[in-house]
Amino acid sequence: MSKKIIIVILLILGTIFLVTFKNINFKNKKVDLSKIKIDIDIDKIDQLIYEVAYIDSKNKLKTEKSKKDILIDKRQKIVSLLNQYPNFKNYFLRITNDNEKEIIDQLIKLFNDPYQKKILVESKRIFGNLNNLKNEIIQAFKYIKFYFPNFKVPKIFIFSTGYANDIFIHKDFIVIDLSYFFGKASEFGPTMPEYLIKDYYPDKVIVKIILLLSREFNSYDINDSTLMGDMVYYGKAYLFAKHMLPTVNYQNMFNYNSQNIKFLKKNKSLIWEYFINNKLLYSKNKEIKSQFIDEAPFTNQFGKKSSSKIGRWVGLDIVKCFMKNNDLTLKELMQIKDFQYIFTKSKYTIN
Repeated sequence: MSKKIIIVILLILGTIFLVTFKNINFKNKKVDLSKIKIDIDIDKIDQLIYEVAYIDSKNKLKTEKSKKDILIDKRQKIVSLLNQYPNFKNYFLRITNDNEKEIIDQLIKLFNDPYQKKILVESKRIFGNLNNLKNEIIQAFKYIKFYFPNFKVPKIFIFSTGYANDIFIHKDFIVIDLSYFFGKASEFGPTMPEYLIKDYYPDKVIVKIILLLSREFNSYDINDSTLMGDMVYYGKAYLFAKHMLPTVNYQNMFNYNSQNIKFLKKNKSLIWEYFINNKLLYSKNKEIKSQFIDEAPFTNQFGKKSSSKIGRWVGLDIVKCFMKNNDLTLKELMQIKDFQYIFTKSKYTIN
């Protein structure tokens, strides 16, 4: 065999290899977390505040003087404690020189409420020493580090009071109120409609954290206020969450039951035709968008046996089609602001 023929064969084989490699979508690449080291500390700041704010029965206030002295002492101890956590103090509690005394007094009142003591006890009963939650967070953060190496691991605070956000996300820290996630069986669980409480069980904490964190990576066009824009935005968020939580299925993330999934599969064409025939994809009407994006027991347009958040589900379907038909990394997807580009390049079809 001549050298020219050998060279031609090698070039052909090389081309085949390069084309084959190029067509391997990044999402199918094996994820290796073995070299990614992450550790986090979870500070139960609710328990720490309780320990310094609580006034036990031995210190019942008998006189105005003793009351004043004890409150001054409690204020000083709480301020001293919070000064060790400046981000929590400044950006979550939003304490300033002007409102410090007012907020500290509110904390003293809150943590001397018998109900608050029960919340802390229930939190301990349901979540134990927090090791399971800690391991879930560490694992998810490792995935984020794999896909986004510049990710800065935030500090984690537990502040279970039922009076603030369920989860508060700041670029440097996360505050989790576990009392929201006790579930329906707990007498101290959140009071809310059945369709909402599905989102507030212990196993939902990590899902909600990751979906909220996706905002840090999810680029979007601030001038795009269309339903399509919202659909694709949420589609990107759920795909992001799936990469960080590979063992959690989409049904769990959406809080769908088997009936919901069956409805979506059976009525895929009906749903899409409804969007097209009613010219909804580019609607900017907030009320219309809310009907297909927000939490609800069902979607009014499709009856009481339908699924909620249909717009988000279709948006995820569009984004999955986009990734299937385009050779992009997750990071590149999340950086795309033009939702119309994603929709067009997805070649989305209801077949």
